[in-house]
Order: sequence, then C-alpha cells, then structure tokens
Amino acid sequence: MLNAAGLSDLDYTRLMGITGIAFHHGVLSEVHMALPGTPTYDAACRRAISNIKAAIDRGVGVVLWGVVTGEFGVVYGYDDAAGVLLVSGCGDVGAGSEPVPYAQVGRTFPEAPILHYQIPLERVAFDLDATWNSWPPPPARKPPSASSTSRNEPTKRGSRCYLAFARGGADMLPYPHRASHPEKGVVIVKRKALVLGGGGTVGIAWEAGIAAGLLESGVNLSDADLLIGTSAGSVVATLLASGVDPRQFLALQLAAGGAPPAAITPADTATLQAIHAKWTNADELNAELRQEIGALALAARTITETEWIANFVQNLGGEVVWPERPLLVTAVDAFTGAFVTWAKGAGVPLHLAMAASCTVPGLFPPITIGDTRYVDGGLRSGTNADLAAGYETVVVVAPLATAAHPLGQRLVGREIAQLQARGTATELLLPDDGAIAALGDNMMDAGRIGPAGEAGVRQGRAYAGQLAELWAG
Repeated sequence: MLNAAGLSDLDYTRLMGITGIAFHHGVLSEVHMALPGTPTYDAACRRAISNIKAAIDRGVGVVLWGVVTGEFGVVYGYDDAAGVLLVSGCGDVGAGSEPVPYAQVGRTFPEAPILHYQIPLERVAFDLDATWNSWPPPPARKPPSASSTSRNEPTKRGSRCYLAFARGGADMLPYPHRASHPEKGVVIVKRKALVLGGGGTVGIAWEAGIAAGLLESGVNLSDADLLIGTSAGSVVATLLASGVDPRQFLALQLAAGGAPPAAITPADTATLQAIHAKWTNADELNAELRQEIGALALAARTITETEWIANFVQNLGGEVVWPERPLLVTAVDAFTGAFVTWAKGAGVPLHLAMAASCTVPGLFPPITIGDTRYVDGGLRSGTNADLAAGYETVVVVAPLATAAHPLGQRLVGREIAQLQARGTATELLLPDDGAIAALGDNMMDAGRIGPAGEAGVRQGRAYAGQLAELWAG
C-alpha cells in the first residue's frame, strides 16, 4: 500500500514487516472474529455489516479479511442500493476497488471462510520514523513499467488502499465514505463529539434542559461532529442531531408528562429487582453479565413489544428518520450480550434503534431487529464515551454518574481518563446537588420531568461560561 501510494520503495518483505509493526503498535483497534458452523455465525455476519457501516459513517475505514485473495482489505465505503461494501484488495497492489456483497461478508474466501474484521478506534504514539530508519537500505528496485503490474512491481493506478500511517507520521489520509461518489476523497473532521448518557424519563428532561440552557447562552451542542446516545441519551442525541430546538422539546415533554403510565408500570417486580441487583452491584459490565441480564429480560413479564414501540413513538411525536449529522445509538444483544452501535447506514429504523437503546431490561420488552432482540445500551456503560475516541473535544452529559451511582461514576471516569490520555479535551456535565434533588430516586417518575428540566436549564446556563471556548475551539 505504501509503495502504491508512492510513499516508499521497500521490498515486500521489509514493507510487510514494518507496516505490520506500525499497525500493531500504532493503532488501537476493536477486533471481531467468528467461525463458520457456529449457531451465531449468520447473525455475526449481519452484525458485521452494521458495525462496518457505522464505522464508515464515523469516518473510519475497516480492515476486512478475505478480500480479492486470501488477504486483508480496507473497507472504505458502502452502497445500500446495490447491497455491497466498497473494498480495496490489499493483496494485489494496484487492484481497483472490489465490491463485496453483503451476503458474502465472511464467505468471500472459500479456503478460509472466517469472519474477521478490525475497526480502528484511535491512533496512539508510535515513532515510525525511528523504526523505519533502523532498517538497512532496501536493494535497488526496477521502476514498474506500464505493462508490468505484477505483485512485485506495484503501480499507483487504481490504488484505494488508504493508511492511518505514512512515513513521517501522517494522519489518516482521506478516503471516500459515501458510495455515491467513491472516486472523491472526503476529509472527515473529527473535532468535537457530544456524548449523552442514560437516565430514564427524568434524565431526558434534565439533558434537554442542559442543552436548552446552553443554547440560550450561546453554546449550541447540536453542531457536534458526532453525537452518541445511550438509553435516554439516544432520545436527546437524536433530537439535537436532527436540529430540534431543545427548548421546544422540553416544553412538549412538560405538556405530555413523559411516557404513558402503562409503559412504565413494572409487571414483573421480582425479575426487575433481580436485574437491578446484578446490574448495580457489578464490578464490570462484561459480555457474560450482559448475557445473564439479557436472559432475564427475555423471560420477564412486560407489556408487549408492539405496545412499547407504539408508546415510544407516540411520546416522540411520531416516527423519526436518521439525521444527516453523524449519530450513534447504542444497544446490547439480549441473547449474546454483544454490544452494538447503529448509525444511518445500518438499515435499522431509527425509532427501533432508540426504543432498543431505551429498553430497560425487566421493565420493557427487548426489541426485535433482524433475527435477534436488543436491550438498553447502558448495560455496557451508562455513557459509552469511549466511542468518541479520536475526537479533539468531547463533552459528556451523564445524569447517572454521581456518587449515588458508583458504577456509572467509575465507568465514565475510566472512559474520560482514556480519552484524556490520548490528548482529547473533555468536559463532564453532572447533576449538581439541586439537580440531584430534582431528579429524585425514580428516573421513570413522570412527575419529576418539570423540576428536572428546570434544573437542567439552570445548570446549562451556569456551564456556558466554561464550555463556550472549549466547544467553539
């Protein structure tokens, strides 16, 4: 890839070795693997498409196994109309883009039909120049001729293998992230991200109040380059990403009084209490625990899924569509405990993604999407702020990360520390004492919407001074 881009003249042995070192040490990535023949393989392949498209929408290319030949490739775009991923085959330098049908993901290389893909999360410090210069000079190479494009004589023609690293420590090169114009490089700006955490009906009002108070004071959270919503935060994130004035939404919330009572009356108190105990007393919300809670949620007696979705949509004022501004909604697979994120290109209706993210296990029914069912994204973290890795500025709004919620406090603290360690400027907005009193203990108490919203507006105005420069810069 480096040779094809004209950035090196190394022989292939050295080139493969040094780029392997760079990727291993210089890129923090999320690795997904699955083996054919297992009961969940088909679901894993479908989930892979969703995860890959969500990464592309965030401006991140994905490394995928089994492209063109028995090699890895780089997914740089997708085309939902054609049902394909747009992939550069890195096994044959100079090869043009290779569309991979969605149905063939995990099945493109018959000799090794394994599902393996890596989603880069963050670039970390790595002195590539020092490593590069420690190698002996490469042997003289004959320039490639126009008629010779063998594996040992690369050409620049048609190359779409873009790298996160190049000699001199360059940042990720532009790559196409929209299939409609795959030939046009698009620079993705990753400047500021807004993270909105879970907090129930009352938390929605407080978060909307925060956004409203800030907007009144000249700080517009809606202009984030990425919005990440978990559980209740997915509602506010969607509204802000869609350009809805949070002051108007807050007024509607006050008029509606929150979700209809039938949707929030526990029908299975014993199961709900068992889930709450497992959730709040956990040291870590790992996949095994999420699967245990998911199993309890699947067995719990609740209102029907149809009723829950209808109530949810009614409270939103109707069905919603994915906004153009990048938005991530989080959820957890109730059967496997796997954490998932959905974005505009995932093929999931936004109201279902939001309902799934807001499905408190044991209180609401898991939401069916595809061939599985999903529950609250807060089962991994109340904020999932680590999804904002790579952004220069991250503002996290977290109703449930105070001292009264030690697990949430610990998880968001760790996520922010990870972001700061990579050079990200962060600001964590928490309820103050007055807001904590307004929110109360029951985050589903519609009677608390008014006080919570007012407390949010007050805090938003107060936060504006310290956020103005950070958010504008």
